[in-house]
Amino acid sequence: MALSPNALAEATAIIDKDELTIPRLAGELPLADNVAESALEVIVGPDQRIDLPDAIARILLTSRAVAHLSTQAGAGTGFLITRDLLMTNNHVFVGEDERVAMTADAEARVTFNYEQDINGKFAETKQYKTEPEKFFTASLELDYAVVAVEAGPGAEWGTLALPGADVTVDVGDDVFIIQHPSGGPKQIAMAGNEVVYVDDRVVQYTTDTMKGSSGAPVLDWQWRLVALHHEGGNIVEPGSGKTYYRNEGVRLSAIREGLSLPEAS
Repeated sequence: MALSPNALAEATAIIDKDELTIPRLAGELPLADNVAESALEVIVGPDQRIDLPDAIARILLTSRAVAHLSTQAGAGTGFLITRDLLMTNNHVFVGEDERVAMTADAEARVTFNYEQDINGKFAETKQYKTEPEKFFTASLELDYAVVAVEAGPGAEWGTLALPGADVTVDVGDDVFIIQHPSGGPKQIAMAGNEVVYVDDRVVQYTTDTMKGSSGAPVLDWQWRLVALHHEGGNIVEPGSGKTYYRNEGVRLSAIREGLSLPEAS
């Protein structure tokens, strides 16, 4: 859904006013005087209620940093991690070739705001070019790539912070993916999003994706980055060796261990 200027301003004001690092939990809010405590309503498992304005603001602002990529190998998804650096998959640049992407592979067009509003009207987009000659790094093993983008688009579209050690993901958690499935307008997978396997390297989940979703951010219920989506289909579960029909992302904690970014970014 496209943002109106007023909606964006209101969302930004909510985040700035409260200086949120995580959304405010609804359970932290005081009960109204006329609401009685009741044993008929309970919290089942972890309390995942979020104050409504905070939840809406965070979804809208997070989605802005996600972009459609048009590369020499096809279409994909990516997201800004600094003002001028974008993360996606290695294979988004090389397709089915089993090799590490090179600088020459990483020339691409990056389009922000490629989405439709509730009436099906397309939003006004803005395009940038990658600048791999300024910075580019990639990994075949972890299927990630980070490339410089011209003109510092993060100043306008925002960024997704790489997670610290305090951000974890476990079996049974819900994860959400903001993506450009089939190379089309931006969408978000909101239902059936359960994490079914986790180890130090990958997260496997039932969240829906399609071709073109590669390189999308995998986010927890607090809209924090936890993984980089990279494949789906009949996937081997590393722990059991069994094959399941599901999707998989590479944990950002694994990527960060070997990722060295320029200090100026």
